[in-house]
Amino acid sequence: MANNPAWLPAAVYKKVPPGRKSLLLEVLVDAQGQWTSTKVIESSGWDAIDAAYLKASQRWDYQAAVRDGERLAGVMRLPVSFCLVACEPEPATASAEQAVSEPQDAPAELDLSSRYGKAPIYPGQAYRDGLEGEAIVVCHVAADGTLADAVVETSSGWAALDEAALVAVKKWKYIAARKNGVPVAGEVRIPVDFKQP
Repeated sequence: MANNPAWLPAAVYKKVPPGRKSLLLEVLVDAQGQWTSTKVIESSGWDAIDAAYLKASQRWDYQAAVRDGERLAGVMRLPVSFCLVACEPEPATASAEQAVSEPQDAPAELDLSSRYGKAPIYPGQAYRDGLEGEAIVVCHVAADGTLADAVVETSSGWAALDEAALVAVKKWKYIAARKNGVPVAGEVRIPVDFKQP
């Protein structure tokens, strides 16, 4: 499944406070791996965000469940977690002096300048076998910005692709989370997609 993020209407960025949001979707997939329906099991608390992800789930790619070699219709529960950031600066309400003395919190994040220099290596046999998928890797970032641990949270469906995703994220650089202006340990979820041209 390649779960590209939902497109959120501009109004969401103006009304919804920045920060981590999550919801849980239940998706029904037929025996051919085609989307059938989606419902929200746990809401993000914002109707516009829930609606955007309901719509996005219709575009995602799925694989049918397989039992005893037979493809079956199935239901899957998909946790969605993302960090919403403001697209426009908010009007200043504090003086510059207060802003310096009261630094903002920030989640851990991937240093994007490092990511694109070391793309994941598609395992040769997996490529020849036509295997595709997306692994979601949770990276635990230490307060000094080093990677403390990385685990596959959502499998691509193929062990070789999951392992290649782990090898890749271990080479990337990270920026530590901040709390009250002080670097602290945090985590970041990274989708690693393996798709053939």
